[in-house]
Amino acid sequence: MHSTWARCLIDGRLCYLTLSMAAWHLYATMQEAAADEIQRLLPHSYVAGPDDGKVERGLIRWDSRVQAGGQEALLEELQSRVWAFEARRCDELLIEFKDRRMAATFLVDDPYAESARDESNLLVVFTDPEALAQVRFTSFLRDTKALERPREELKAFEDREAQTILRYVNEQHGELLRTFDPQVLPLRRRRKVMLHPEALRDLDNSGES
Repeated sequence: MHSTWARCLIDGRLCYLTLSMAAWHLYATMQEAAADEIQRLLPHSYVAGPDDGKVERGLIRWDSRVQAGGQEALLEELQSRVWAFEARRCDELLIEFKDRRMAATFLVDDPYAESARDESNLLVVFTDPEALAQVRFTSFLRDTKALERPREELKAFEDREAQTILRYVNEQHGELLRTFDPQVLPLRRRRKVMLHPEALRDLDNSGES
């Protein structure tokens, strides 16, 4: 599970749940830390490309281009390396938590600062398949609370992975500054993103709140 949505009633009040495995939760931690650090090292933004908004066979083209002050090729190579590292690290974490056999959960109340004040949210992080095996839908909250470990333990894992990815980002950035030749670029498949008009409208509406 990776940020799977669910809903439940707590004391008669609707609560929105986010369910994740520990490895995938830490993967998200790495992504956020890396994105912030890359932005610090290579400030950049995304702008509409020349084909953005074009209609083809009833679908709308989504064409977004990066601007990085002339460092676009360097940025792309750094991002490519970091994304590959994050994926490898997530696989390692899945194995690590399976081998640890903690059979635990971490519960984080109101984890999202941007949520509405009258909205109740709960993040539930499962360490491994053994934790999942001990939880039933009919007794979900009771079962997850019975396996709960201190939030500080999850925070320690988050800090560890954030520091790991920050070291990697800076190591790779330093190496690229020494060795990168923007005239020699690796071949990468470019994806063409097409959206249904209703999907595009939903995306636009999501930014209004």
